Amino acid sequence: MAVKPLTAAQKKVMASFARWFVYGEVEANVEGMKGFQKHMRKKDPECAQAEREFQKAVRRIREDFLKSMEKENGA
Repeated sequence: MAVKPLTAAQKKVMASFARWFVYGEVEANVEGMKGFQKHMRKKDPECAQAEREFQKAVRRIREDFLKSMEKENGA
């Protein structure tokens, strides 16, 4: 099955999340940049929104995966 190219809106969301990821890398790897990601959250609300939705999706997927594993194992 072929995967369709991302829409412009999907690319925009991916770029917002990628910025969040880069801000985290800068904070973790550049001396004196503690708090940079939090600072950028205020300056880049689209990026912060993408990160929040990503966190929600991770929690939901973990829960769904756990339920499916329990069901598969007869728990």
